[in-house]
Amino acid sequence: MEQEENHLKIVLSNDGKKIFLNQNQEKQIQDYLFDFKSVVFTPDDLVILKGEPEKRRKHFDKAIFHTQSAYFKILKDYEQVLKNRTALIKDMVEKGIASSEQKKLFEVYNYQFSKLSYQVYQQREKYLIDYIPYFINTVKKLSDNKINASLNYYSNFDYSSEKTFLADLEKNFKEEINKKRTLCGPHLDDYIFLINDKNLRTYGSQGEIRSFLLALKTAHILYLYQLSNNYPVLLLDDMSSELDNNRKKFLFDFLSSIHGQVFITTTHKEHILLNEDVSRNYFNINEGIIVKE
Repeated sequence: MEQEENHLKIVLSNDGKKIFLNQNQEKQIQDYLFDFKSVVFTPDDLVILKGEPEKRRKHFDKAIFHTQSAYFKILKDYEQVLKNRTALIKDMVEKGIASSEQKKLFEVYNYQFSKLSYQVYQQREKYLIDYIPYFINTVKKLSDNKINASLNYYSNFDYSSEKTFLADLEKNFKEEINKKRTLCGPHLDDYIFLINDKNLRTYGSQGEIRSFLLALKTAHILYLYQLSNNYPVLLLDDMSSELDNNRKKFLFDFLSSIHGQVFITTTHKEHILLNEDVSRNYFNINEGIIVKE
């Protein structure tokens, strides 16, 4: 496979952070996320599967940034309208009565909110349609076809069109006033992982959750390769120490099979099980000093 070389530079100063890719300054963070793709494995990633919905949304939003550069702006616009709309709800509650100006502004926010909510959902749905087959296939390989895995997108509201979402939004007005917050939208949706048709968070063992985490990340890597014919940069932060022998073997067999740049940190070199023909460099870090072996 033809090799491709890219140079990334990050400059930190009192004026803020600047990112350069191949000597060109990336003016927008979405350009950086789209052009320089990286996937990180850490033991803390278990919170994606075991934690609150926000963790799963954050994970998948970043994954979608890798595939759709426009998604970053859509999501940021959505978050700003959500903030404005919720602030207006609280303002109306505090004043006890909504003025005609507030009502008109609320109608504008509702229109913007329904439009952006639908766009966020469309981008999430598109990613999942393409990604899920890779995920299911990877879980099957990890479990020797013993686990039936699935991944569902969960929402209390209807995203079939902007109009249906807007209608649901308008029905919730009184309840939102009572609770002083926005009660629907992609910021409240969730990704549900199922193992043999049961919720992984509730019924999955520690080993099964780790298998799903491996599948979650490796499937994204394979999907990105299918899209661009290039592998993302991979970073493994002591992940192998958290895995049993079978999952560790799966991970390093996978890493040995791809043609990309991988950074692995570990306190025990014997945890690195890459094939002998895989090119590598070792660096020792002692009290902040890096020394190449």
